[in-house]
Amino acid sequence: MPASTREIGRRIKSVKSTKQITKAMELVASAKLRRAIESAKQAYSYEEQLTAVLAQALQSPDEPAVHPLLAVRPVKKTLVVAINSNQGLAGSYNSGVAKRLIELKRELKEVDAVLIGRKIEPVVRHAGITIVQTFHTLPRSPESLDLLTVAAYLTDLYRTAQYDEIRLVSTLYVSGLVQEVTERVLMPLTWKAPEVVQSPALQEPSLSAVLDQLVPQIISAQLYGGLLQSLASEHANRRRAMHSATDNAETMIEKLRLRYNRVRQTAITTEIAEITGGAAALAN
Repeated sequence: MPASTREIGRRIKSVKSTKQITKAMELVASAKLRRAIESAKQAYSYEEQLTAVLAQALQSPDEPAVHPLLAVRPVKKTLVVAINSNQGLAGSYNSGVAKRLIELKRELKEVDAVLIGRKIEPVVRHAGITIVQTFHTLPRSPESLDLLTVAAYLTDLYRTAQYDEIRLVSTLYVSGLVQEVTERVLMPLTWKAPEVVQSPALQEPSLSAVLDQLVPQIISAQLYGGLLQSLASEHANRRRAMHSATDNAETMIEKLRLRYNRVRQTAITTEIAEITGGAAALAN
């Protein structure tokens, strides 16, 4: 066969191999997505219950609610915790988080960043944002205990007044097709007052002791919930990107097959013409 048909054949084989890889990655992302969605729902329910307990505790008329993580200060310096991934091939997942972080840099007076994940680190540094810490060794399926070090680090920064506000930028999983970059204030911790006023709860040994245990747990739960939502969004983006890559590979294979057949037909036609011409020359 002519060299061109051999090259096209090798190209078809290569694209088929790539298609098998992208299809496998799509199936893996789908399986991970289902688990991540379920975990995110459970984390959200846990956070809601903790916040309800806090709201009830703060109804106590006996003593004021004093806790360093509830303290509101004039905002001069903000720390943004940005959740991104350690891996690529996830569509616009990481770029959306990076874009919001850069927007906050323009909107606020002074902004530093803590990154959970390392994919957007070069973009953030190029934007002139100081990265004070990067956490990129969390397991691919993290548990709440895996975030205790991160939560302790952030609460210490706020307790010591190194930052007046700490925000969390993450990606909310809405559906398989819709994921939104969201933002919330981690510290100072805010809560929603209950619609129905309940009887003040008995605080043992005191309200301050209860807050010392409860407030850090709520912040850890918010951080964990944001991480799980981001993981679900990452898997959804990766599944969609791999599905698109698989479809594109199939389209490319079809085009290469048509090209292969045309080149092969041209070669056969040329050979027939040469044979016919040679036979006529011999006859003469």
